[in-house]
Amino acid sequence: MSKYAESGVNIELEGKAIENLVSELKTNLEGIFAKYDYKYGKALGFSSDGIGSKILCYQAVGDFSNIGYDLVAMNVNDLACEFIPPLYFVNCLSTNKPDSELNKELGKSLSRACEEANVIPAGGEFASLPDQVKEDTFDWIGFVFGMEDEDKHKSYIKKRNSLEPDLNLLGIKSSGIHSNGLTLARKLYEDGIMDLDDEVLESNKTLGEELTTPTKIYSLLMTKLRDDAEFFVHVTGGGFKNLIRVLPPNLYARLEITEVDPIFKLIQEKLNVAEREMYSVFNMGIGLIVGVKKESREEVISKIEKKKETCIDLGSLVKGERKVVINDGIILEKY
Repeated sequence: MSKYAESGVNIELEGKAIENLVSELKTNLEGIFAKYDYKYGKALGFSSDGIGSKILCYQAVGDFSNIGYDLVAMNVNDLACEFIPPLYFVNCLSTNKPDSELNKELGKSLSRACEEANVIPAGGEFASLPDQVKEDTFDWIGFVFGMEDEDKHKSYIKKRNSLEPDLNLLGIKSSGIHSNGLTLARKLYEDGIMDLDDEVLESNKTLGEELTTPTKIYSLLMTKLRDDAEFFVHVTGGGFKNLIRVLPPNLYARLEITEVDPIFKLIQEKLNVAEREMYSVFNMGIGLIVGVKKESREEVISKIEKKKETCIDLGSLVKGERKVVINDGIILEKY
């Protein structure tokens, strides 16, 4: 059994559960990272995601000032992967009992994140669930809606559906662990291996700071890049398996990742996690992957660097059976 499954999150079981749920829903919506439909000459896009157990890390540290960025980023980045600019953001906050001071902190954080992502906070739901939510904790889910011209959107999707060999793969650095894999990463302090105030070697942050560094909002940058990009992959739950979502049956992704952020080295070493599992759970320092043709490569890199983001040459698409190959030794074959 994988370390992630031992910690309580079984990705394979989750996949089967999602498959069973979706199979009962009668819908014709399209999309890989988010869903969209064509109505009234527009592409209408929708996405939903939460912060997950990173909430417990914020609670342990005692600082919620950046938590809204995780909620917003996990949603707007996914929707932008479908070439649809996010417009409106809705949230659902479920608690054991109302906490006015906490809600004020969450509201401030959400407001700042929505402003950075250029989305309008459009209300939501607050629920007190004493019989369902544990005392002194909460769950927070977000929903985003966006819209694009139908013909324009179809031209973007056509590019993603027509991928060819030798397509370049560029990675944009993450801010750290983002909002996936925290059920496993939390074991570092919950099992007494480290204290939250301990410094992470080769990092200027403590363990607590690493585990609560907010997820990057890429959506505005993605909108600027989409005319020159063939696809985007938001590296979230499932790690680099997310690349498999966009690959046709006759192409595989060959990646070379030579530098890994200190927090991931720490997790792998202290929790004895196999390298393959690390790349199947975490972003390993790459939050977004952009597929570009050779003739567009320099233009895309220039746009990324102008936004003060770090761009990394990850590899390319190669003829062969659909999979992701990392450093010639790690093979990920299904999402």
